[in-house]
Amino acid sequence: MLTIIHPKTKVTIEVADSDLEPMVWEDAEKACESYGDGWRLPTTLELDTICKNLHSNHEGNFLNTDYWSGTHSDLYMRKGAYNFERSTPFASNISNIHSVRPVREL
Repeated sequence: MLTIIHPKTKVTIEVADSDLEPMVWEDAEKACESYGDGWRLPTTLELDTICKNLHSNHEGNFLNTDYWSGTHSDLYMRKGAYNFERSTPFASNISNIHSVRPVREL
């Protein structure tokens, strides 16, 4: 099982063992929720922690690509995303296709 500690809340977050297929944001949100029992898209801060603690240690088979987050953006038709190659959050158009990795609080 992959886990991280949320840097602000100190809650343990379980990270799914593998990515879902790349998809648009709305489908990503639904796909994570369909895992059941609290699974969801990670926040941008959680993705940053995953990138720096798991990906950088070659754990979890993460790709050097963009991942969707559940963090909302104030920009029209955009949601939060995170680039694992550059370790950078950004706002992405909801129609773009990005990788997806569900998480849940333990």
